[in-house]
Amino acid sequence: EVRAQRPEHGRLNLQVGDQRLRAYVASEGQRRYVAMAGKTWELERPKPEQKRRANAAGGPGAGSLESSMPGLVLDVLVSAGDAVERGETLVLLEAMKMELRITAPAGGTVTGVRCKAGDVVDRGQVLVEIASDDG
Repeated sequence: EVRAQRPEHGRLNLQVGDQRLRAYVASEGQRRYVAMAGKTWELERPKPEQKRRANAAGGPGAGSLESSMPGLVLDVLVSAGDAVERGETLVLLEAMKMELRITAPAGGTVTGVRCKAGDVVDRGQVLVEIASDDG
């Protein structure tokens, strides 16, 4: 059983069985963001051309990791040449009073780091480039 309460704007209290969780929600234009348990998700319906580009880039894990919203780079935890595993935190970003963890979508090797601690980044700006282990 799942229960949800919205005690104030931007906050959502969830109860999933015996577990209580707090989530924060925010929006920017047509985009919606949910932050919970140290992770942030962007809720957006992909456009057909975005799906084609992702497939052409080799699927998850290949290509560039971009900032999902404008923010401040708090820390960069990898360097070019580092091997990374799926789910490993690569960059810590602060946006909309939330700490976001930019994580590797799949295992691979970091081929480029395009930001440093203290940088202010825009939505869509490339932060880290990764070559997939599969490619």
